[in-house]
Amino acid sequence: MLRERVDLPDLVRTVVDTLKLFVERNRNALEVTCEGARDIETDGDKVRQIIRNLLDNACKFTQDGVVRLRVRARDGKLLIDVSDSGIGIPADQFDLLFEPFRQVDMGDARRFGGTGLGLAITKNLCQLLDGTIAVDSAPGAGARFRVEIPLSLATFESQAVIESRPLDPPHMHADAMLGPQNQGGFRNYPPVGRQGQMKFLENSRHDDHHF
Repeated sequence: MLRERVDLPDLVRTVVDTLKLFVERNRNALEVTCEGARDIETDGDKVRQIIRNLLDNACKFTQDGVVRLRVRARDGKLLIDVSDSGIGIPADQFDLLFEPFRQVDMGDARRFGGTGLGLAITKNLCQLLDGTIAVDSAPGAGARFRVEIPLSLATFESQAVIESRPLDPPHMHADAMLGPQNQGGFRNYPPVGRQGQMKFLENSRHDDHHF
């Protein structure tokens, strides 16, 4: 398995940037949080594809809603959590999600299209990284996918740590979040949401951590 040093916040930002138009198409808000070790040792291409596939799936099955991405590198693990407020999935069809060319049997789901390959590929990528993927959902209640990937211990040695906190309340106006740092040293970045913006908060012990 390929292991390389990866700048985790930069990887996340790159993926999110490629999905801006897709987020806007369904009038969704995208909330992103990244925390833990900044530099990790893993296969960057595979992690990038996992995040992209999960976000792509969440944005596809959510309209006029919210998609949340939380990425953490802590305790020897990379944790990727993607949740949405979309149509949801029946529990008895969870296994179908990860089978190639299969889609859940919900009347509204067919109009969203797709090949049915994205989550199957995601599961395979997780396995190649010795990781796992799990889903929690219910019809009409959105869905949550959780990926856990083991990381090299070298990732956490002599490492600056990114600290994060929950995102600001959704009613806060975007103009109030554009300063270089807010109280507590958290960096605010232009949000991607229903007005075509993205919110990305980072707080670092080092001032050179920029997106």
